[in-house]
Amino acid sequence: MATRMTAADKEFLEKEGYIVIKGVFSKEEVDEIKQEYETHWLELLSQGRIRQRMKRPYESLYPRVRDHHLKSSIVLKHILAPKVVDIAEEIIGEEALVVSTSYYFKGPGMSGMPIHQDNSALGVYPGTSLSVWISLDDSDVENGGLVFAPGTHKLELLPPKVISKDIKFQFTDEGQEVEVPDGYRLVHVSAQAGDLVIFNGNIIHGSGPNETKDRFRRALLVHFGGISVERLTLNFNHLINRQGQRVRKRLNTKPKVAETQESVFSYKVADYYKTTGWEHHKRDDLTIDAHAENASLEGKPAPDFALPAHGATGTKRISDYRGQYVILYFYPQDHTPHCTRQACSFRDHFNVLTEKYGAQILGISTDSVETHEEFAAKHQLPFPLLADTDHKVAEMYGVWGEETFRGNRFMSIKRSTFIINPDGIVENALYDVKVNKHVEEVIALLEQSRRGENSHETKISEC
Repeated sequence: MATRMTAADKEFLEKEGYIVIKGVFSKEEVDEIKQEYETHWLELLSQGRIRQRMKRPYESLYPRVRDHHLKSSIVLKHILAPKVVDIAEEIIGEEALVVSTSYYFKGPGMSGMPIHQDNSALGVYPGTSLSVWISLDDSDVENGGLVFAPGTHKLELLPPKVISKDIKFQFTDEGQEVEVPDGYRLVHVSAQAGDLVIFNGNIIHGSGPNETKDRFRRALLVHFGGISVERLTLNFNHLINRQGQRVRKRLNTKPKVAETQESVFSYKVADYYKTTGWEHHKRDDLTIDAHAENASLEGKPAPDFALPAHGATGTKRISDYRGQYVILYFYPQDHTPHCTRQACSFRDHFNVLTEKYGAQILGISTDSVETHEEFAAKHQLPFPLLADTDHKVAEMYGVWGEETFRGNRFMSIKRSTFIINPDGIVENALYDVKVNKHVEEVIALLEQSRRGENSHETKISEC
């Protein structure tokens, strides 16, 4: 399909840093996108993943939804439509890759977005990102339309307005806010449903509050980067090309927003992949992220299962251990160096774990019962090893995924440990654990839990 950008559009974009392209999506396409997100919203609501908070009733009820394109073929179809990707590639000058998507409901009474530069957090390098904002409702000043500082796309990325020692704050909307430099001014930009608002990743922009009583300002924002990008921070390992294929790049550990932090890994300390750099600092607000599908199980009932174990112990179920602590650890493969070290460490601490803390140990991998027999016998393991040969239990616990070793990609269990209390609740969920000192960490958590129980008992006896 021919591009909808004219020579005048290109000239305006180059000069101002943004452009509105009218009527790219039909009413039917707009309605399909809105219906897809409404359906997803209802699913999240029914699952309890969206809960209205009294302090922020609108934002909590209508959170932005990030990266739903990773799960939805409908969303992917629209953002990879030639009329979108052709324009992106014409502007970028090379093959375009989808970095991230965000869907905004922007209901009546909802707040605006602080003034910021997208690439400050996206971390696209070299160069910058490109944003394509698909307007799904008419937007204007009243319902929280976009605002831009024309010409600021020619500036470098600016430091945040507030430099904070609170790393988590620095990665929030408020933490990414910048000052509009002298000589520039903000202008309001209106759009109609079906329009595209396209803007440079360095341009200073934001949005106002929705001050209407009955109008939403729904929009789907798509961030693009070019194929020549060497590294970036957000979704660096899960970019999407126009064929819908996954593309990987290197991680940018030092995006502009983290420049003031002491550690180059401050994005990790700030739970950047949990909040994705977009979640408000106030924790009663909410951002729904497709990557959070396997969010921590802490505080939730441990998923029950029935798996065969090595030896003559038969089938094991979590429910069989009600009334006892269970250390359920998932590991990739028998007879491998790290898995052997981990198993032997649990073996060496077996008496402490079982006698002092009354905990039962269960190991799970996708190996067969026969392989478990050999592994356990070789290393004299005193606890059951369970055979999750179809990896269904690993999926239930959110620890089955893609791994990379020496350039080869494969599906595997991600080394993780769950401490399940006597009531069957996951008390601690430890993901991507390191073998060194891991069992000591488990013991420390059990001790902490035991002290909490003893303290609780003391308080009861004093009443």
